Amino acid sequence: MLRPPPLSSLHHCKADNLLTYRSEKENELVMKKRNQIFVCLAVMLVFLLCMRLCAAEETTNVIVAGRHTVSLEQAQQEVDDLIAAYRNTYGIAFIRDDYIHIRNRALNSLLSYCIMDNVVEDYGLDTFTQEESESLMQQAEEAYEQTLEYYIEDYKAIYAGFMDDDTAKEMARDYLERSGCTIDSLYRTAMCYAGYDRLYADVTKDVAIEDDEEVYAYYMEKHVEPDRKLFADHIDQYELYTSAYGQNVYYIPKGYRSVSRILLTYPEDIQTEISIGQAKREAIQTLLEDKTKTEEECQLLNREAELLQAQLLAIREKAVPALQDSINEIQARIMAGESFDSLIAAYGQDEEMLSCPEGYMVHEASIVYETEFRDAAMSLEQIGDISEPVLTDSGIQFICYLSDVPEGAVQLNQDAFVAMAEEALETKKAKVFQNAMDDWSKKYAVAVYPEKIVLPDDK
Repeated sequence: MLRPPPLSSLHHCKADNLLTYRSEKENELVMKKRNQIFVCLAVMLVFLLCMRLCAAEETTNVIVAGRHTVSLEQAQQEVDDLIAAYRNTYGIAFIRDDYIHIRNRALNSLLSYCIMDNVVEDYGLDTFTQEESESLMQQAEEAYEQTLEYYIEDYKAIYAGFMDDDTAKEMARDYLERSGCTIDSLYRTAMCYAGYDRLYADVTKDVAIEDDEEVYAYYMEKHVEPDRKLFADHIDQYELYTSAYGQNVYYIPKGYRSVSRILLTYPEDIQTEISIGQAKREAIQTLLEDKTKTEEECQLLNREAELLQAQLLAIREKAVPALQDSINEIQARIMAGESFDSLIAAYGQDEEMLSCPEGYMVHEASIVYETEFRDAAMSLEQIGDISEPVLTDSGIQFICYLSDVPEGAVQLNQDAFVAMAEEALETKKAKVFQNAMDDWSKKYAVAVYPEKIVLPDDK
């Protein structure tokens, strides 16, 4: 019983470099942003594809593997659905090479399931006890209810205010029935995947990680080195991914230092004036990015930006008298030798700093900090040096140079190391299983005819 790959597997193709003109990291981010949308759709589409593969009549075959085949109709539908899934995910047009890559991915998945169907049958892994069958039926019922609920909510959203719950439920059930998605079809699919799971477990049962060194070697090869290539000379991209996008990056570029700060925020009226100025500055920057602007218009906008920046500097200066007592006290306590941490606790108004004893990582090319803060942090000459008061849009700041941040791999804590070990083990298992698949493909006389598939730009 042949089964196509779950569409949800699209969310784990970081190393695939699917799109010829998108970076690996960009693909990963886009996929994560769309992940929630696809979870329910993936469940539905996988099972509908499964039923097509089971029910379709034999025509010209695109794949032959031992006793199992995939017809042209089946393969074409799988390729078309996968192309549609990628279009919905990326929201961009594809070039010829992308279509070929997607087609090959779809056919390779179908071929893999064809081969596994042969092996599952030969190994006798497709029979189940009554207890196992009941468990699989429960999974099918839960999957059906999840899928039904998704479509009920979808109909209610589409016809908001015009459809009650009973009508939405009736329409959703009717759609699933017409599409061939039933508890019985999901049960047969669950049985099929249970056979695949048994096969995978049997082939990989003796695979193990030998020692911690193997985990670290995997970590360096699969995570640190790829990130080094991406970010070593691109501090702006590094900070976008780590600070702006919140992504895990496992390599720290050269040139970072750690600093802490005491932030004194401005009085409310001053902060309001600054916020208004910031909004104007952002509006000017947006206009400057308009490629249709003439050189004369850009010059006028730049002059306006310069005047606005001068106004912001003047607004900051207005706030100094209101904070002068605190500034004097901090400077006096610094001169008296008090620890900077104690002064942060006493005066600091940066809540994140209070819970971040390791400080902020700053680089001379940093883009995520205010320019004045960055430049002042990087101008400190020795570890332990403390800056004079620095006026920024967010407030008046004292900055302390804590340490230099070593270039290289991010150190893994215990939890991260355990997770990395699990990942290394699964990767090792997958490699062993793929080697077995390669051997089985020779045993079962495989033939694939991708030229029979019609791609969108062939039509």
